[in-house]
Amino acid sequence: MRTQLNPILLLIALAIMLPLAGCGDGNNDNIFIGETPTPNGARTPTPVRTSTPATGATATPVDGATETPAETPTAGGPTATATPSGPACQAGDQIVVTESLDKTFGAARTDLLYPASVSIPGTGTASSVSQRVVFTPTGGLTQVNDTASSGSVDDTLTTSFVGTTDVAAGTFVTVTFDCVEGQSPPTAGAFTCTVVSASTGGGTQIPDEQCTLTVTGP
Repeated sequence: MRTQLNPILLLIALAIMLPLAGCGDGNNDNIFIGETPTPNGARTPTPVRTSTPATGATATPVDGATETPAETPTAGGPTATATPSGPACQAGDQIVVTESLDKTFGAARTDLLYPASVSIPGTGTASSVSQRVVFTPTGGLTQVNDTASSGSVDDTLTTSFVGTTDVAAGTFVTVTFDCVEGQSPPTAGAFTCTVVSASTGGGTQIPDEQCTLTVTGP
């Protein structure tokens, strides 16, 4: 009478026999997990991957823009210095010029060259010109004339005095100029005085008569 095997028991038996058959086939087909076998039977651990940070890496903005470092002032560098322009003349400001002669005289004629930053009302021998000139010597004849040395703008004031007696050296004339509004007041060096001619009260020429100027103003 044939005995019928229980299918469940058959499966259990096969499960037990398969591992035993693999261990005894002599081929050393061993399976190792996580380690690598070496020829002498020792096992070498599998290296673990490590992350190496990038050297000198810099962050880049998302939009690709490159940041430019701000400039740092250098100590001791040149510093811009503002050049003062000086106060300008206001309406009504005046410049007073005093002409003096260095030797006794009886008659004299001088030319006063003045800058464009000042002016005298009128031109030539007009009364408005003579009103701006005061002669110190008295007892003689006087004359003034405001003309242009070149071009059409007056820049030379001629003053003349003729007497019959000698006058001591000193102040000859005083001239009052208007300072042109918006212009810087002129310095004394902007005016030039020249003695055109000079003589004694008796008519003797004085070839070396000299004049000096004093300038005052706002």
